[in-house]
Amino acid sequence: FILQGKINFYAVSFLTLYFSIQSLYKFTIYSKVNTLEIVINCILISGIATTCGIYIGLIESMFFDTNIFHFYQPPGYPNPTSEIFKKLTGLSLSNHISGFQVSINYSAYIIISCLGVLNLANYNKSTILFLKIFLFFALLLTQAKIGLLFITVLLFLKILVNFKKNFKFVIISFICFGYLFLT
Repeated sequence: FILQGKINFYAVSFLTLYFSIQSLYKFTIYSKVNTLEIVINCILISGIATTCGIYIGLIESMFFDTNIFHFYQPPGYPNPTSEIFKKLTGLSLSNHISGFQVSINYSAYIIISCLGVLNLANYNKSTILFLKIFLFFALLLTQAKIGLLFITVLLFLKILVNFKKNFKFVIISFICFGYLFLT
């Protein structure tokens, strides 16, 4: 506010979120309600709603002429995820499917956070497996570069499961630096 001379919506939303989480934390200390479970379920609901918006955007981009849930890629837009998707499936996705969010990156961040807390939820294994598949496919449909980075890091962690933590840290650091320098 001081630097810009006007109210910054993103700063206000961040402060609101920060104080809400802080008050939930303080409320948890003095009560017997499991606030962490409530927060995890809220993140999951947000991720599932975003994922449903992405699937609606996929249907919209395939069958309708509107662009409410997706927008077309600008010409010359560097999208390595689209090229990988085209090589794997033979389909060319020439649009960004963002669902209910403003951009593909917002959708990808929400889906990644949902995938991050999915193992903390108290659901049975078949439900968690279904949600992982549901969310990973939606993450691929967003074609966001951060989604590609997330999937790459997960694949390397799966491959390097028997290696020491320091080696994994170095490999993941190189992947992240490569992501930063190549984008």
